[in-house]
This record gives sequence, C-alpha cells and structure tokens, in this order.
Amino acid sequence: MKSCTKCKVVKPFTEFAPNKQTKDKLQSWCRKCKNTHDSARKANDLEYKARRRKMYKSEDYKQRRKAYMSTEKGRQIIKENRRQQKSDLARRRNYRAFYKLKAQNRVPGWVQPRDLLPFYQLAERLGADYTVDHIIPLRSKFVCGLHCVENLQVLTYAGNQLKGTSLFESWWEAGIKP
Repeated sequence: MKSCTKCKVVKPFTEFAPNKQTKDKLQSWCRKCKNTHDSARKANDLEYKARRRKMYKSEDYKQRRKAYMSTEKGRQIIKENRRQQKSDLARRRNYRAFYKLKAQNRVPGWVQPRDLLPFYQLAERLGADYTVDHIIPLRSKFVCGLHCVENLQVLTYAGNQLKGTSLFESWWEAGIKP
C-alpha cells in the first residue's frame, strides 16, 4: 500500500504507474490524479495542440493510418463507423445543429454536443412529427436565446410553427404577439 501525494489517499501499488527513477520504482501520484492533471494541462497547452495538429498532417502519420485501416481490424472499424452514422440520425442532427449554431456564436463555451443529444434522441423516438425547439428563440425582436440544455424542448412541428419566435406559449393563448 502506498499514499498518493496528490489526493492523500492510501491505495494499492497497482494504482501507481511505474517510475524507474524513484526509490520504490512507482510514481508518487496515483493513476487517477496523474490522468486528471495531464488532461487539464493538455487542454490548456497551446504547444501540445500545435504538436498534435502537426502530427496529424504529417505524411508518416497518414501512411501509418492508411496501413492500419487496410488491415482486417481497421476495415471492421470503418464498417462499424459507417453503420453507426447511417443508423444514428439523431446524433447527426444534434452535431449539425450544434456546430452550425456554434459558428454563429449561439452556443455557450461550457456546452458540449453530448449534453444536447438526449433532446434529439427523444424527438427521434417520438416520430417524424416532433422537433427540438428553443424555449427562448435564437432570434427575436426582444431577446436572443442560446443553444443549451436549459433552453431546449421537444415540440410537434405544428406547435413549433404556432409558437414562431415568441417567447412563451402563454403569449399566444393570451393573444399577445411580440
């Protein structure tokens, strides 16, 4: 048993990565702490991102990738990806809407496409008559909403058309139009 110097929890030796330079031949931080630290560092490291971009554009990487994809395992991965893309219409609609609206600066920085996917999956399960709608419209005379979880709802196409760019359904019921 060994204590992690980051989280101060005593864990079994298997929770620590090897390190030849230390006395006990193990890292001082557990794998979980090290992974969390590395992920946060890489997310903010511009040089790391530049190296990754350069690697993906290199001819060596492209040749290795092409060679791997020509193997049986690579062909299975390609086939599975294509099958999944064809069958998952909700996922495609989600990503299409997300990146289109992100380009228009209508998506907050903390929102990820996976957060919004359940709305599109629900609309897909309910049938062709349903769509994902914004409670506060993205474009209106009075306010501009955002493409985030708190601003999404699933409506019928007819209900969405009736709502238009009004803020609340009760406005229509009261006869008030913006």
